[in-house]
Amino acid sequence: MATQPNECLDYADMEEVQLAHDAVRLENWSIIIDYPTPYAAPEQAHEHLQGNVYGHPKFTDGTYITTTRIEHVDYDRQLVHTHSRYYRLGKPDAEYEAAYPHAHARFFTRMETPDATV
Repeated sequence: MATQPNECLDYADMEEVQLAHDAVRLENWSIIIDYPTPYAAPEQAHEHLQGNVYGHPKFTDGTYITTTRIEHVDYDRQLVHTHSRYYRLGKPDAEYEAAYPHAHARFFTRMETPDATV
């Protein structure tokens, strides 16, 4: 985020920049779907990441974790924002990549919504 001289950033913007700067890396990652109950409707599902984390303040490098749910994907910076942290994705899990080829590129590709013209 570029600023002009004497331009002030909003505190929320500064916090977002810092969070993105402090993003931890997730290797051997995959996406999992979590349902709050066995009888939950599909729209109640939450996506999470799991994999080996590096640079996380609460975990030793290489620890296998499951993140809190994915809140936002920053396509421009290729960051994933969960409830509490930003993650940079390294290589996906080999089995996940075999099931979903080019997983990293596909994850960071914006979904195009077709025009609703008739």
